[in-house]
Amino acid sequence: MKKYVLAVLMIVLLPISIFASDISPEAVIAKMKETQAMIKDLQADTKTTITSNIAMPGQPSKGPQTMTQTGHIWQKGRDKSKVEITSPMKQITITNGNIMTIISPDTGQKFSQDLSKGLGTRGQGLDQTKALDYFDLTVKKSEGATGEADIYVISGTPKAANQFLGRMDFMIDAEKYIPLRIAMYTPKGALMSLSEMEYEPVAISSTKTAYVAKKIKSIVTMQMGSVNTEMVYENIKVNEGISDSVFEAK
Repeated sequence: MKKYVLAVLMIVLLPISIFASDISPEAVIAKMKETQAMIKDLQADTKTTITSNIAMPGQPSKGPQTMTQTGHIWQKGRDKSKVEITSPMKQITITNGNIMTIISPDTGQKFSQDLSKGLGTRGQGLDQTKALDYFDLTVKKSEGATGEADIYVISGTPKAANQFLGRMDFMIDAEKYIPLRIAMYTPKGALMSLSEMEYEPVAISSTKTAYVAKKIKSIVTMQMGSVNTEMVYENIKVNEGISDSVFEAK
């Protein structure tokens, strides 16, 4: 059954017609960065639903377990973000440059970590292309479904040896230059995670439109089971001038 599910997911991921692209991976990434640069900052209410059927070794399965979190997110530029979870527990996670700080408002406990020591972790803000710097890249173009834009498929293999990750595929809208799906594979080629994004258009000016994620759905598959996550963004506000003080770990 597991092999069947993975096979279906791979069919969904691979477009019917894929052909050589007349554009380089670097050019696609440059276009994505231009699109992202229109959004200086954003904030939104969030609702995250996590469903897991993971069973620990030696323990009987309890069936799918579901948890819902609510909160608020602030993002500014490529290296500033703040995520505040308000329910069912309270927690604040702030990323400012290379430093990520996790705060428990109820206890006052604070933990900080230097993200520059991890692969591709610098900057949890608006730079969706940062991770691509750590891969050797190729790009192909595929025909979109009827009435939909074509898609660039950027495939990346880690530049440094990695025992967990074998390849990442980024499916990019060839007109809007926004990521639609991101798939991660093990070194043996098994699909281990898939994320899909839905967007909301935001008028930046009379001639420019940016696209902000309004829903992100992901599934992570492991030997012990799978975790499904759906994050919904509501009351989205863009380019209203968020103060840097919001991202101070107080």
